Amino acid sequence: MTKQLAQYSVPAENSRVIRVFLSSTFRDMEMERSALVKLFKGLQVKAASRGATISLVDLRWGITEEDAKSGKVVEICLKEIVNSRPFFIGMVGDRYGWCPSYEDLSQTLNDSLEYRWIEDDLNHHLSVTEIEMQFGVLRNPNPLHAYFYIKQSADDELSCPEEESLKLKRLKESILQQDRYPVQEYDSPDQLCNLVEAAFTELLEREFPDVLTVEDNQALQEQLTRNELLFNYHPIPEADQAFADFLAADEQRCLVVTGGCGLGKSALLAHWSDLVNNDMPMIPIYHRLDSTTLSSYPETLARMLASKCQNALKHQSLGEENLFAAEVSKELDSTQSTAKSIMDAVKNSVLMGDAGLNTFSGNTLRNLKEIEEDLNSIQKFSQLWSALGASRYPIILLIDDISYLNPTEASQFSLLASIPPNVKVVLSFSASSTAYLPFVQNDYAHFQLNGFSQADAKSFSKQYLSTYSKALSAQQEDILASWVLAEQPRCLSVLLNELVSFGQYDALNEYMSGYCRLNEVGQFYDSVLRRLSADYGFEEIGRTLLMLLVLP
Repeated sequence: MTKQLAQYSVPAENSRVIRVFLSSTFRDMEMERSALVKLFKGLQVKAASRGATISLVDLRWGITEEDAKSGKVVEICLKEIVNSRPFFIGMVGDRYGWCPSYEDLSQTLNDSLEYRWIEDDLNHHLSVTEIEMQFGVLRNPNPLHAYFYIKQSADDELSCPEEESLKLKRLKESILQQDRYPVQEYDSPDQLCNLVEAAFTELLEREFPDVLTVEDNQALQEQLTRNELLFNYHPIPEADQAFADFLAADEQRCLVVTGGCGLGKSALLAHWSDLVNNDMPMIPIYHRLDSTTLSSYPETLARMLASKCQNALKHQSLGEENLFAAEVSKELDSTQSTAKSIMDAVKNSVLMGDAGLNTFSGNTLRNLKEIEEDLNSIQKFSQLWSALGASRYPIILLIDDISYLNPTEASQFSLLASIPPNVKVVLSFSASSTAYLPFVQNDYAHFQLNGFSQADAKSFSKQYLSTYSKALSAQQEDILASWVLAEQPRCLSVLLNELVSFGQYDALNEYMSGYCRLNEVGQFYDSVLRRLSADYGFEEIGRTLLMLLVLP
C-alpha cells in the first residue's frame, strides 16, 4: 500500500539545512533506525553537491539518566521536533511504545509552561511515539515535509497486549486517514531505505535544483565549509586576546597563526571572521586555500581575493566595487620581462629598499627564471594592494592555510609588505611549513595554536553532542578526554561524529573505547575508513576524506 500525495514546498528556516526528526518506537525498530542512519550519511553526498546539508535526528542514546528520571525525555524529544521543522519521518511497527503517566513527567510539566498541553495526552494514555507524531505533524496546521512509513505485519502477529494493540491500530488509522502527507508500507529495512532515499532525493532535487553556476556552487560550498568550521569551533580566550591586541596595534599590519595539523587553525580564522563581521567596524574578507581547487595558485588567489572584496563592498552598498574590478583586470606590461626589470618591479612595489630583498632566499635569487614565472602573480598582488589602499574603509583579509603555497609564493605577502594603513592581514600556516619564517623574521605578530587540554576536550564534546540532544556519562567523558588524540580538535570531531551515528546504546562504551585505544592519527583514520568501507563503500570514503580536509 502506497499513499502518495501532493508535496508542499516549504523552505527550512536556514534554507540549505535539512534536519530530519525520526519518530518511532525503539526496540522493534532497531534495524530500521540503524539502516536509516547509514542511508542519511550517503544522502549527505547528494545534498552537498547541491550546496545543502542533511542529517537525521536519532535519539536512541544520549539522554542522561538524570534527565530520564526527571521526565525530561519527552521535553527533549519535542524540542528536537521543533528544531527539525519542517522535516519529519514517522515509522510505525509492531509496538505502541511507552505511555508515561502524569507523575513520570510532573517535573517537566511544572517547570515548562510551553508543554502544559501534554497533560491531556497523558490523561488519554498516549505513548511518547504518538505524542511526537501528533505534535510534530498530525495536529500541526502548517505545511511540512513529513513522511510516514508503516511496517507490514498481520494483526495476529502483534505481540503487544490487547489495549496496546488497539491504540496501535488507532494510531495507524489516524495516519492513513490524513490526506496531507504520503504514507507507504514496507516489509524490510532495505525496502524502507529505498522508499526514504527516493523521497529525499526527490525533495533535494525539487528544493535545490542543480542549476548553480560553477562560481555560485563554489561560493556555496565555501559557505558550508565555513559553517562547519564555526560549528566545530571551541572558544580559545588567549587566541581572541591576541587577535584583539593585533587589531588595536596600529603599527601591526599582519598576524601569523601557526599550529600543527588538526589543531583548529581553520576554525579559529572562521571564528575571527565571524567576530569582525558581527561586532567590529571592519569588512572581513575570509578565504581558505585547499589542495583541491585553483585557489592555491597565487595569481588566482589574488583575483579571488579581489572578487571577494568587490562582492563585500557591493553587498554593503558602499559603492567601491568597481575599484577592485578595474585594478585587478589590468593587463600586465609586456616590457617588464627580464630578470632585472622583475627585480625593479619588486623594488618599486615593496618600497622597502635592500631590506625587502633580504626576504628572498638565496636559492630564489639564483633562480631568476623561477622569479620571472612568478611575475604575473606578483603584479596581481601589487594591483590588489593598490585597490585595497584606495578604499575608504577598513578591511581585514583572513587567509587560511598559506602552507599550500610554496615559500616563494607565500613570500609575496612578505615582499609586498607595504600593506595599506586601512588593511590588516591574518595568515595561517601549518607548524611544519617553513614558509612562515620570513613573516616572523619581519617581526609580524605571531600566535602559536596548541592542542586541547582534557578540560577543553570535555567542554568541546559536551558542546558538540548537545546539538544532537546527546550526552555522555561522566565515566564516558573521562575516557574520551584522556584519549591521546583528543588534543586534536579534528580527531575529536571525527570520533564524536562516529558516536552520534552509532545507535546501539548498550554497546556504546565498547565502541568508543575501541577507538580510544588507537594512539596514532593514521591508525585512527584507517579504522574510521575501514568502518565506512564496510558500511557504505568507496563513495562514502571519498566524501569523508574531503570532510577531513575541511575540519579544523
